[in-house]
Amino acid sequence: MKSPLIQEIDKKCQKCYPTVWFDQQLVFKFNCEDFEPEDSGASVADKKGRALGILHAAWVTENFRYAIASLYFAVFETLDVVEIME
Repeated sequence: MKSPLIQEIDKKCQKCYPTVWFDQQLVFKFNCEDFEPEDSGASVADKKGRALGILHAAWVTENFRYAIASLYFAVFETLDVVEIME
C-alpha cells in the first residue's frame, strides 16, 4: 500500500508529467545480445530501412525476451505533435 505522501506526490506529478497510454505497440522476440538497456530510445527499422518506431522497453518471460517499441505515428498522434511548415 502506498503512503498518503506518495499518493500526493504522484497526483502532483501527473499535472506536469501525465501518464499517456499508447494503444499500438511493436513487440518482437530478441536474443540477449541483440539489445542493451541503454538502447532505449533507439529507432526500430524494417528490412528496407524504414523507421517504424522507438524502442522503449523489454518484456522478459520465463522462456523468451521481447523488445517493445511504439510506432512513430502513434506517438506523434498521442502526444499531438504537429509539423511546422516554414
